[in-house]
Amino acid sequence: MSFELLSLLAEEHTQFVVDPGIIALLIPILAIVMGFTAMIVKSIIHHRERMAKIGMGIDPDAPRPQAGQGYDPSRFGG
Repeated sequence: MSFELLSLLAEEHTQFVVDPGIIALLIPILAIVMGFTAMIVKSIIHHRERMAKIGMGIDPDAPRPQAGQGYDPSRFGG
């Protein structure tokens, strides 16, 4: 390909991406896709943390101590 053809293709592509109508259409689509992606990643991380706790012998459903309270093993049946 010649340099002129490549520059013409790049120029046409730039005009397509910069078009305000395309950007207005892509923003809500990307927001929805990113929202679903964030939910899936959060779910995967939660699952891996839960599996790691089970692998270490910790009950993942045990209540957590409140902020400011020390760890008291008698509260958790230990």
